[in-house]
Amino acid sequence: MKRLQTFFHAAMIMCVMCSLSASCSSEENTGEAASSDVAYTRTMKRCDGSGEILYEAVEECDSFGNVISYDIQDHVHNESRKGSNTIEYSDDGMTADICIASDSHIIITYDERGNTIETTYYSGDELESKETYLYNEYGDLLECYSEEKNRSEPIVKEKNLYKYDSDGKMTEWSVIDTFTGYETETVHIFYDENGVMSEGRSDNVYGSQKSHGLYRFDENGNIVYHKNTVDDDDGASGYVTEEIKEYNDRGDIAYEEYRADNEITEYTEYTYEYR
Repeated sequence: MKRLQTFFHAAMIMCVMCSLSASCSSEENTGEAASSDVAYTRTMKRCDGSGEILYEAVEECDSFGNVISYDIQDHVHNESRKGSNTIEYSDDGMTADICIASDSHIIITYDERGNTIETTYYSGDELESKETYLYNEYGDLLECYSEEKNRSEPIVKEKNLYKYDSDGKMTEWSVIDTFTGYETETVHIFYDENGVMSEGRSDNVYGSQKSHGLYRFDENGNIVYHKNTVDDDDGASGYVTEEIKEYNDRGDIAYEEYRADNEITEYTEYTYEYR
C-alpha cells in the first residue's frame, strides 16, 4: 500500500514525488475484488557498502503487497523472526482486516483511489487507536487525525497545504505545525519540458533553502535516481546523498542503492516468484 535526520528533507520531497508518480505496482489497492491468497514471494537481501549482509527476508505477499508470511534474518542484531498474518478483505476490496498476532489486528479502509482513509488498531475486541486521513480532490493528504482510547479528543498528527498549476500539477507543498498552525517547511517542485518532475527545493520557515534534489524517472513513471543536497545555514552545499532504483518487467523494485558523498553506504537486492 506506498526511511535518520540527515535524510529527513530528502524523504519529505520523496513523499511528494511518490504521489506524483504514475506507476502502478503489485502493492496498490484500487478497490478491486481482493484475495488473501499468495500472489508472489519476495526475497530481499540488504548489504552495507562493503557487501556485508545486514538483513535478509523472504515474504509471501497477496496481490496488494500485504505480507502474509515472513522469515527474517537480522544479522545486525543477530535475530531471527518467522511468522504470518491473516488477512481478510471485504467483497469490494475497500477494507482489509489484518491479524498481526493472536490477540491483535488492524482494520484498514481505502477510498476509490487506493488511499488509506482509516486505520484502526485493536487488542482483542478492544479499540486501542484509530487514525483518519483526509485528502483533497487530487488525492494528496491534507490532515491525519489520531484517536486513542485514553484520550478524550482526537489530535491532529499531520497537516499539509498544497499549490497546483493550471494543469493540476503540484508546485508547492507546505508542512503545517499542528500546535501553532504555522508553516514549518515548504517544498517547491519543478518540472521539465515534458511535464515530468525534475527538481525539488525545501525551504525553512524563513525562506532559506534547506535542501534541494534532482530526480529522474523511467518511462513508467518510476523514480530511478534521486540526488539530495542538504544546504548549510549560509547556503553552501553540504551533505550529498543519492538513491538509485531499478525495477523488473512488472514494475516491482528489484534493486536499491544509497550513496553518501559518492560512496555506497547500503544496497538491497530483490527477487520475486510470481504465482
